[in-house]
Amino acid sequence: MHSRNPYKTLINFESLASAYPRLKAHLRTLHSGTKAIDFKDDVAQRRLTEAILFSDFGLKVVLPEDRLCPPVPNRMNYILWIQDIIDAYPGSSKRTVGGIDIGTGASAIYPLLGCKMASNWHFVATEIDSASYSQAVINIRTNKLEDRIQAVKATETGPILFPLFDLDENDVSYDFTMCNPPFYASLEEIEELALKKEAKPSAVCTGALTEMIYPGGEVAFVRQMVDESVKLGDKCRWYTSMLGRLSSVLEVVGVLRARKITNYAVTEFVQGQTRRWAVGWSFGDLRLPDSISRISHLPPAHSLYPFLPPKNTLRQTYPELASTKEAAHSGISRHLGRKLQEVLLDVLREIECVEANEAPPAGAERSSEPSSAAMLPHIRPSEDTFPLITVQAARNTWSRSARRKKKGVPNHSPATLPTRSFSSSTTMNTDLPATGLQRCETSIRTTHLVSCNAPVRQLEDNPMLTHLPLVCSVGWISPTSSSADAVPDVDGSSAQQSQPLPSTLEFQWIRGVDRALFESFMGHVTRKVGAALPASSD
Repeated sequence: MHSRNPYKTLINFESLASAYPRLKAHLRTLHSGTKAIDFKDDVAQRRLTEAILFSDFGLKVVLPEDRLCPPVPNRMNYILWIQDIIDAYPGSSKRTVGGIDIGTGASAIYPLLGCKMASNWHFVATEIDSASYSQAVINIRTNKLEDRIQAVKATETGPILFPLFDLDENDVSYDFTMCNPPFYASLEEIEELALKKEAKPSAVCTGALTEMIYPGGEVAFVRQMVDESVKLGDKCRWYTSMLGRLSSVLEVVGVLRARKITNYAVTEFVQGQTRRWAVGWSFGDLRLPDSISRISHLPPAHSLYPFLPPKNTLRQTYPELASTKEAAHSGISRHLGRKLQEVLLDVLREIECVEANEAPPAGAERSSEPSSAAMLPHIRPSEDTFPLITVQAARNTWSRSARRKKKGVPNHSPATLPTRSFSSSTTMNTDLPATGLQRCETSIRTTHLVSCNAPVRQLEDNPMLTHLPLVCSVGWISPTSSSADAVPDVDGSSAQQSQPLPSTLEFQWIRGVDRALFESFMGHVTRKVGAALPASSD
């Protein structure tokens, strides 16, 4: 279950029934003496969903008896994962976020939950079934969200992602799509699977045939989404869909790879005995952290492991640092840590056409969004922490082949560099001293000046930044110390408050399309840092 899902703990059914009296009639007493519902009772399931939506989100919904009853905790997992993806984009909390729910159902639960959880989210909710569409419209209006949720009727012959095909060139693109596709390929498949199940299901499944059946099943449905997305490209930042079978995940990832889509994500949603998966893909250059794009707990022997996307978070550990016993003393640890930070900064300063900004200092949560910071020549590590550094590379100057090519590239002084014209909305700070990126002639565009004094968050729409070949972060991380490893301090007290010496460099790919470029940069920096370590420990 998602770490932020409020239903990780058991639901207090008595308290919930007090807030939503219609649930009281469906409570039963378990052997433990606690109250719950019979999850095999269709009516009880509907009252539970209504109660949760009303009590926890202030939503009033009608769930028709002949349509699917969505369990809120499971749907929350999907919404929270989408929220993680959106939050990976700098500045997303300060602008309108647009999503498309494919097959919203009678409940319209995804748009309703999404709008309640994020005040800047807006939805287009599509539905092919007339009865479900009508009820979705009513539920949206009942909750006075028609200004943020637009229900649109889909057709059997039209594309699945038709709202995107209907966009004009000047329309704003969407941030995400989400979908819970029809699970089965035919009615016969439903009957066959029911016969094969040795144990009865722990919960009842209801729904109309249009909600549960699609020719070819969920794989065929998502395959069509992928094919349509190839034509649509960046009209949507992230296309996503839930999947009900592990085998479907493997097939869908195979489809993505066959279409040369390399920027994708795979996750899983676990709720009780129910396990679901979701796959997302993008034609953009923003790379998600592994915590969002990969299932972290899977062992390499798992059948899904080879189908996970390549890692965007890479680490290099230096054993000589990890074995430094004297670093357990807090004062020594801080001193050596600052020296390590200086080594890293010195290495980055030496790389031509690279700019780096320091992330938030002490206690700030590490993220892929750099903060406003001074330019690299003026960065110094803070007194007690080892801040993350965000690196922006205008072109490859570190590889062996790049160094060879450099011999034939003429040097330009900043005064003679031509500048690229920007739109009126882009402000250039020409009073800043020329630095790495400002002096660099890129290999893919006309050479241009750019201010790197602003954070990536503020430069989200800057055409220079969004077309940089590589944006990544790098920083020292410390091993987790245990009480067993505690070393007495100079005054004899426990050194639990001491900070272990950072022994690992962590690289997070933030932006770019060339994975080999990111990996080569990581290799170059780790080699240079490793070579400088003996001198730094004197």
